[in-house]
Amino acid sequence: MESLNQSVINPYIRVARHSVLKAGQVIKQRILVDYELIFIEKGCFVLEYDGAEYNCKSGDYILIHPGVPHSFKEINQPLSQPHIHFDLVFDEKSEMRFISFKDITDMDLNEKEMIPDDLFKEKKDPIINFDDSKLFFKVINASDNNSLKTKALMLEIIDKIIKNNYTGKVEIKNDSEKICKQIKDYIDAEQGYDASLADFEYQFSYNRFSIEKQFKSMYGVSVIAYKNEKRMEKAKNLLLTHSVTEVTEILGFSSIYSFSRAFKNRFGTSPNKYKKEAKQ
Repeated sequence: MESLNQSVINPYIRVARHSVLKAGQVIKQRILVDYELIFIEKGCFVLEYDGAEYNCKSGDYILIHPGVPHSFKEINQPLSQPHIHFDLVFDEKSEMRFISFKDITDMDLNEKEMIPDDLFKEKKDPIINFDDSKLFFKVINASDNNSLKTKALMLEIIDKIIKNNYTGKVEIKNDSEKICKQIKDYIDAEQGYDASLADFEYQFSYNRFSIEKQFKSMYGVSVIAYKNEKRMEKAKNLLLTHSVTEVTEILGFSSIYSFSRAFKNRFGTSPNKYKKEAKQ
């Protein structure tokens, strides 16, 4: 299996919800165009997956991979199966993908092109080792599937899935220390003062959640807190030779009001008062 670079993981949650299948219901053979993580909360059934049968029971977690033929058989009692449909990597097709109930033979060319590369393709057994139902249900019960908070929770789930199921099969490359040093050097060079975490993600082509976690581990402070501190220290120096309006523009603040508020929150005084006292 090709090594999985952790920096590319940026989950997109398509659906996260509770679901109950009636006794006797059958889901015919189909192909997904995304991943589906299922928790068997109550009930049991036989899953036919890639030509093999698996007896799935209460308490099991199942990971259905994109492009793998499967069907639900022998549902003899109501089956409570909260589940999450997600992309492991957000791409230009993520918002167009759909919950598929079609077999590959029923898909048209455009639908087939929605099937992404399976980064976990060497794991054949769909029943996985996952033991954090509290974390799983935080995503199921989230009010916004793709808020930063929910995406961070989903990253935790993916991290646990990798660690518990792919040791020796997936090599996790971690370039986060190098990237975080580059970001720190960039800020120290008085660049990116008006950048958001999303801007750093785009510029350095690295997942924002990995950036935030590793940066805080290395430097004891978040990326944004570090950037803001450097920005404010630069503001103090600039105010000695520039007007408040000029400093506002140089440092990329949206208005004099937002700059003045940030300055006062940091130093306990307004920029104008600081300038006046510095001249005395």
